[in-house]
Amino acid sequence: MVGFLARHLWLAYGLLVVTMFIYGSYFVIGRAVYEQFPPVAFAFWRAVLSCALLLPFVWRAIVRNLPLIRQHVPLIVVIGVAQAGLGQVMAFWSLHSTTAINASLIGALQPALIVLLAAILVGERLDLRQKLGVVVALAGAVVAIARGDLAVLRDLDFAVGDLFMLVTGICWALYTVLVKRLPAELDPVVLFFALTAAGAVVVAPFYAIEALVFESAIVLNTATLTSLLYIVVVTGIFCLVLLNIAIHVIGPSRVGVFYNLIPVATALIAVVAIDEPLRLYHVLGLALVVTGIYLTSRSAAERV
Repeated sequence: MVGFLARHLWLAYGLLVVTMFIYGSYFVIGRAVYEQFPPVAFAFWRAVLSCALLLPFVWRAIVRNLPLIRQHVPLIVVIGVAQAGLGQVMAFWSLHSTTAINASLIGALQPALIVLLAAILVGERLDLRQKLGVVVALAGAVVAIARGDLAVLRDLDFAVGDLFMLVTGICWALYTVLVKRLPAELDPVVLFFALTAAGAVVVAPFYAIEALVFESAIVLNTATLTSLLYIVVVTGIFCLVLLNIAIHVIGPSRVGVFYNLIPVATALIAVVAIDEPLRLYHVLGLALVVTGIYLTSRSAAERV
C-alpha cells in the first residue's frame, strides 16, 4: 500500500483530503454528545472497541509483525499515549469547556507545530515555497474560523478548555512526526492496533479513577452508541490507518498542512447537515487552504 501510493501521489493526497473532512465531522459529532460522554471514558472505550473490532481480522498479521513491534515498543508506547491516550482525552475534554471557534483556532496551529517538531525530531526541512504554503493554508483556516471578521478574533474569550485543545494539538503533532520514525514495513493496520492498545493500557487507571472516584458514567442511548461506533470505525480505524500511510509516503510536515482543512470542512459540513448558509468567507478560506496545500505538495511532488 505504501509503495503503491508512493508511485501515485495524487491518490495519497486525495485520501488525505477525505481524511480531513471526516475529522471535521468528528468535532461536530463530539460537540453534539459531549455531555453524555466523560472524556476519559470516551478515550478508553474508543481504544478498547477499536482493538476488539480489529483483532479477529489482524491477529495473524500481528504475529507476523511481532519482531518489528518488539524492536520499537518504547516508541510505540510514546506515540500511543500521545494519540490514543492523552490526545483523545484532552480533545474531548476541551469540548466540555470551550467554543467551537476557539477549538478550531487553536487546532489551526497544529500544522506549524508539526513543521517545527519535524525539523527538530526527524530533520525534515521545507523549502521556501513550502513554508509559504504553510502560511497561506493557516491564513485560510483563520479566515474560515473568524468568519471573515477580524473582530471575532479580537473578542475571543479563552478558557481552560483552550489549554486542553493546545495540549491536544501538541500530542497530535508529536504523533504525526514520530510515526515517521517507525519502519514502513510495519503493517499500517497492525501499527494502528499496537498504538491504540498502548493508549488503552495507559488510560485504563485514569478511567477507573474517573468512574469510581468522580462517579462519571456514559449515558447509553441510541445517539451516544451510534456516535461512538462512528468515531471508532470511521474517524478511528479508517482515518488513522490512512494517516499513518500518508505520513510514510508524503512526510509529516506536508501531511500537517492538510490539517488546515479541518475547520473549513467543519464549516462546510454544518452548511450541509444543519442548513447553515454558505458564506463568502467559507469559499475564500477553502481557496486559501487549497492554495497552501498545492504549494507545499507541489514542491514535494517535483522531487519524486
